Amino acid sequence: MLGTKGALVSSEGGFNYYTESRGIKVSGFMPDAPGTHEQYYPNIAAHLVKGAELDVKPEQAARVIAIMEAAEKSSKSGQAEPLPDDLAKV
Repeated sequence: MLGTKGALVSSEGGFNYYTESRGIKVSGFMPDAPGTHEQYYPNIAAHLVKGAELDVKPEQAARVIAIMEAAEKSSKSGQAEPLPDDLAKV
């Protein structure tokens, strides 16, 4: 992901980041956080069938989707694209 202040590049086990701070180029590696990805779809099924609480709430998913859509628009326009007002403050 390329932004106005740097980039995140997916790599094995995490992301490499590149930015600049006070005129100094900075880069590093951010490891993936341990997660429970394999439980995502079983949780949705449990929610639909048994009423279990969702691990990922619709509001959380909406924010991620908005970020992805803004990133796609930005890649096409070559400019920073704003998030919708109701998500930019979350």
